[in-house]
Amino acid sequence: MIGRRRALRPLLKLPRRQQRRLVLAGFFLAVHFATWILSLSHTSVASSLFLVNTVPIWTALIAPFVIAEATRRNQWIGSLICMFGTGILGWGEFSLSGNALFGDLLALAGAISLAMFLILGRELQKAIPGLSYLIATYGSAALFLIAGCLLLNYPLAGYPTPTYFWLFLLALIPQMLGHSAYNLSLRHFSAATVSIALVGEPVMGTFLAWLFLSEMLTATTLIGGGILLVGIIVATAKE
Repeated sequence: MIGRRRALRPLLKLPRRQQRRLVLAGFFLAVHFATWILSLSHTSVASSLFLVNTVPIWTALIAPFVIAEATRRNQWIGSLICMFGTGILGWGEFSLSGNALFGDLLALAGAISLAMFLILGRELQKAIPGLSYLIATYGSAALFLIAGCLLLNYPLAGYPTPTYFWLFLLALIPQMLGHSAYNLSLRHFSAATVSIALVGEPVMGTFLAWLFLSEMLTATTLIGGGILLVGIIVATAKE
């Protein structure tokens, strides 16, 4: 209880403008999760991953105008290399027709909203402790998502018990550990650098699928993953 009060105290002392930006950051995080996850019901995994991984491009384009953080040339080059690698990873599985187009637009919205979340987080974490930032953004994102589910009449209960178990693990490991690590790294690295590091998720996901699900590593997977890693190295070498 004492630790929670200490984490909340800096939030109450923030100027109203920054408090509004914290809520706005939570809103963009909610939009990212809602649009990207929903896109998987309408388009291929490859298309969704490729489009959501355009985050570095959007971050590089928007950050200079929102927080006056310039994007270096090596970050641009690394981002383009990463996009090329992601395209190879999903080669042969892309779909841009019919219902898939709607899913592709959702994935693109997920990329832009995540870029905005990272950009706002880069600025806000200079003013408040990391734990306070996580409580404010995760909390407001959760409220926006619950409101969205109620508005669209999506059920929040009634699922099988194993489903709740996996949802708990998703919240604990990818969100509380993975996403929190990314968010806290914004205190030390530019928004562009963190967004490029996020693109490494498909490589790690492919490796875990091979390790735990016995999925084969194809030539395009190995080549695309290798190019992705080169892009990340190029983009982050100076930081």
